[in-house]
Amino acid sequence: MTDRHLPTFSGYTSSESIITFFEDFELFVASKAFTAPQRLYLFEAALRGPARAAYDQGVNGGGNAWGGNDENVQYTNRKAQMIALYHNANAQQEVKDQINALYQELEEDPLTFYTRIRHLLPLAGYADAVRDQVAETVFMNGLHKEIALAIRSSPTVLNLTNKVDYAHRYWTARHPNTSVILPDKFRSRPGDRRIETIVPRREEPEMDQLTKQFAEMKLMIADLQR
Repeated sequence: MTDRHLPTFSGYTSSESIITFFEDFELFVASKAFTAPQRLYLFEAALRGPARAAYDQGVNGGGNAWGGNDENVQYTNRKAQMIALYHNANAQQEVKDQINALYQELEEDPLTFYTRIRHLLPLAGYADAVRDQVAETVFMNGLHKEIALAIRSSPTVLNLTNKVDYAHRYWTARHPNTSVILPDKFRSRPGDRRIETIVPRREEPEMDQLTKQFAEMKLMIADLQR
């Protein structure tokens, strides 16, 4: 039942995120359409090193907090206990520090930048009531200076949603070839353009000679009429 694409979690370093592990693990389980007993079995198989030791200790001596009447309840309870163990206050503070250091990448559109911020807010443990405020502060501080100045120069007061929309429209207007404008199927490709070939004028010596002689005759007639 094991699979080489099964995500694993060991808990050796703080760079491992238990939240990311569960996101990847549950996506993997859903893609395989595993049953609840299979999911629980794979969950245990995916834990390595210190994480597996902590899990076994909890299951064997943790009481009802780690148990349950069936595999669904057991998985839910054990998942919550592992998150509480590895996504503690220190881990949340590290995510907060990461959020405060976020900035818009050189070729990153503002909407993608804002999405990155929103993804990290719950991982940092911010309460729902303050997430918008934190998101707005980080978004404005991390935007490209030109875009941030344009937003602050708006003649009307903009809320968070307005600021994100304004920044994204400002960006897309100046980056018309990026995928944030239109899906690929609507964007022009080099092979779709018609290239008009300029055909050089073909030389016709006889016609050119006649034209030259006709011009000379007109000059002679004009001289005789003077």
